[in-house]
Amino acid sequence: PGLYLREMFVPKGAWLTSRVHKTTHSYIVSMGVINVITDDGLVRVVAPYTGESKKGVRRMGYVLEDLIWTTCHPNPDNCQDIPTLEKRLFKEHNNPLLIAYKQKAI
Repeated sequence: PGLYLREMFVPKGAWLTSRVHKTTHSYIVSMGVINVITDDGLVRVVAPYTGESKKGVRRMGYVLEDLIWTTCHPNPDNCQDIPTLEKRLFKEHNNPLLIAYKQKAI
């Protein structure tokens, strides 16, 4: 109650970017290793690790070992509708490269 957890698995060798979060929240890396580019430079995160993401931050990372990353978000009304939660938690970002890719894939 009061929390919304999002867990993702990312395979070794993948590049990823985070979404821009509207709230400060905790995260847990329960498996793997990732190099993350932050405003402070390159940081290697090795599981097990618990950290804090600040509101408005966006990161990019390269996965060195298969990774499980879980974010922990406030959910005071225990909403279970994923689209509603995503609107509350993330700033909208349309990547024109992904939009073009999705149109070709369809």
